[in-house]
Amino acid sequence: MGGPNARVAAFFDVDRTIASSNLLDVYLDYALEGKGLLSRSLWLAAFAPRIPLYALTDWTDRVKFIKGFFKNYRGSAVGDLVGWAKRRGAEYWGRRLFREARDEVERHRTDGHKVVLLTGGLMEMVRPLGDLLGVDEVMASRGKVDGGRFTGELEFGPLSGAGKAEAAKIWAEQCGVVLSDSYAYADDISDLPLLELVGHPIAVNPERRLGKLARARDWPVQWWTLKG
Repeated sequence: MGGPNARVAAFFDVDRTIASSNLLDVYLDYALEGKGLLSRSLWLAAFAPRIPLYALTDWTDRVKFIKGFFKNYRGSAVGDLVGWAKRRGAEYWGRRLFREARDEVERHRTDGHKVVLLTGGLMEMVRPLGDLLGVDEVMASRGKVDGGRFTGELEFGPLSGAGKAEAAKIWAEQCGVVLSDSYAYADDISDLPLLELVGHPIAVNPERRLGKLARARDWPVQWWTLKG
């Protein structure tokens, strides 16, 4: 995109901001693909005890949660994730995309703004959403790979908290984007550094802590939903 408005960017968090998704949900879709009923039941029974701890860690320390959760991908072939993205990515994200999110992305594109997805999710899983929305950039966590398989560690990221804001700042400097004129959309208090980085922060579907802070600072609060 050219023109003066290309100096403005709109940064969108993904999970629970523009889509009804989270790291667990997308991982389950990948891990359970192709499994029969019995295999699915056994797999879920073995995995379920981990979920309460993941939820607690996510609430208290999102960076720690992301690092810990991505260990579930240890041993997974990169080609398998790429295959999931090709087979199911568009359908997965299309069913979870909030209807207002698509409209808001299109509004920014029409205004000539650069549109960026900025998420702690794994790049291979999130890229199909970027393709679906036609955004300018997808910034996501990247897993370390050894012999074509993920090690369970991160090569880049996790993009959360201050790390997410720093990634946005570096990208903006490289692209000549003016952050004071730019926008950020997010749902969680962990995204506060990103929201404070731009001139136009918007809280979307905020959890309690971010909602309270957004109201105190008189930031716009929006509630986005799935297609009816």
